[in-house]
Amino acid sequence: YNEYKSYLSMSWNKCPHLVIVAMLFTLAESETETAFNVELHGHRQFHLHRKLEVGDVITAWGVMYNNTATLSMNILAPGGVYLIHVDFRPNRDYMVLNNYIPHRGGWQNGYRVAFSSSNFKIGEVFMVEIRVKPKVYVVYFNGNKIPLNFNRRASIKTADRIGLHKGSEDVHWTALHLPKNKDRLLPFSIKANTLYRPEFELEEGDIITVWGVFANETTRFSVNLRSGNGYTLLRVEFRPPPDENIVVFTSYEGGIWMQGLQAEMPSIKHGKVFKVKIVCGKDKFGVTVNSNPLGSVEYRPGYALKDFDGVELLGGKNGMTWTDLHFYNKDVVRLALTSATQSSVADGSNPENAIDGNTDGKAGSCTQSRGGAGENNFWEGYLAENSTVTEVVMYNTEHNKHYKYLPGATVYVGDVYCGEIYKVDKNHLAYAVKCDNVVGSSVRIVQNYNYLILCEVEVYGKKGESGDGNHKIVERDEDHFFMVTKIQPVLPDVEIFDKGASIRVTIDNRDSLEKVLPVGRNAAIECRVETKNLDIENPEDKSNVKWYRVNPDGEEEELTEATAMNVEKGVYEYKFENPTSADSGIYRCEFRKQAIVEKHRDRIPVDV
Repeated sequence: YNEYKSYLSMSWNKCPHLVIVAMLFTLAESETETAFNVELHGHRQFHLHRKLEVGDVITAWGVMYNNTATLSMNILAPGGVYLIHVDFRPNRDYMVLNNYIPHRGGWQNGYRVAFSSSNFKIGEVFMVEIRVKPKVYVVYFNGNKIPLNFNRRASIKTADRIGLHKGSEDVHWTALHLPKNKDRLLPFSIKANTLYRPEFELEEGDIITVWGVFANETTRFSVNLRSGNGYTLLRVEFRPPPDENIVVFTSYEGGIWMQGLQAEMPSIKHGKVFKVKIVCGKDKFGVTVNSNPLGSVEYRPGYALKDFDGVELLGGKNGMTWTDLHFYNKDVVRLALTSATQSSVADGSNPENAIDGNTDGKAGSCTQSRGGAGENNFWEGYLAENSTVTEVVMYNTEHNKHYKYLPGATVYVGDVYCGEIYKVDKNHLAYAVKCDNVVGSSVRIVQNYNYLILCEVEVYGKKGESGDGNHKIVERDEDHFFMVTKIQPVLPDVEIFDKGASIRVTIDNRDSLEKVLPVGRNAAIECRVETKNLDIENPEDKSNVKWYRVNPDGEEEELTEATAMNVEKGVYEYKFENPTSADSGIYRCEFRKQAIVEKHRDRIPVDV
């Protein structure tokens, strides 16, 4: 991948949504992740907890106070080696991707990518991710992919540290998340000993649901509903065997625990997910574990539901971990999916398998889509009416190998992007994506980088169009559209600078292609090439540009047919004639440096 690539980004969602990441900044450094004080000066390095592996994601957060600052995120190895150097230079409106190997002369061939300083918002948190792929590093900024992959030039097994550097005091790195050890189970989206509050005031009928993974020989663990004055409205404490086998319900005020009620602890298997559901009643809480009602607990005398402040999860050892916590408003219900379709059917698995109510993840209860080379797979479920969707929950397979297919799956309501599944664990079946009150009549789950296996899909929200009204609703016949997958870049183009010369490659008609396109209607991708201080030998030669279709593993298939040069518009084209759903995919155009007159070719080191 030592080439500049301009990815065409087309999809049924025209405008990607901004994903806001909430972070807890602490001063602690623990075994599983590193967070540090915002008062970070100069360069700091943090040791990895284990060797890097394909699929790992390294995430760092920071705050920019003056966009003239420079900053970089680096994967380091012994001997002063930089495996990748991600260097942002907002004062020059570009970024640099490079690596450094001392015994090979230092800095290797690097690339400059156009990156506007406006991507940094003064005083606001930004996020940088480096994702380790089979052959490349992929960089994301605020959830958006930088449109250039950086080839892995040395073994990732040599990586031992992450370096966060900055060029001035006008920028502060604030937090760093490192890949976690795999020798024990770790939380996905929640932490123990942290108070979590709902976004709404709890009322009668609302539900608190907590998920965890059980482990034999764990110590006691509990779900605690705290009041605003720091007391405990309800503690649901699990006391597992061999010492005990009970669940105790109690509350606490002023140093006094109320005499607790007890129930027999339901059977929970080692390494399996369990669910605790607490229903808020008029004057009591109802508690259920894995669909087993354990009983009702009256509110502590002198307290009511209005005193609730948040949930804290405590305890658990030897592999037991809390994994998820959800607050369900009584007005938010599970929306019925009346029918479903998918891009292909593998092993006789029907799309309706994902809406049959079976969430056990076992073979035979799931649906599978396995398109050619494992790309461009989707599943779509249809609601009974236009509804306001707040959340989509997907249940993964428990299969020892196939559970890894889910990362990278993206969720849409109608044509609106909700979110993506980034990482999974074989002991965790349910994965939720928030949809922020999007109005639509269908839910689509897309997997463009692997097979798609879903064992159940649950949609939550409010019946009817009670959303914010800003989302476009697209009605479509399941068999009468095609789409080209959207990769969400920070910039819509790629530019290379060298020796006073530059080449800029853009997709002219991006907006007209980033939406649902009907089958049978001809379309074309328009690729424009602009040069500075460079001459093109024959600007009207269509072979100046190569076209590629990108496979899920990052490998590419060169396209030789259906290419043209539109002299009138001055663009290179790749044409879709009578397109079908099979034409869905990721495409890119690449300008060949051989098209430049010979005397200028040494100014540009790579194709663009």
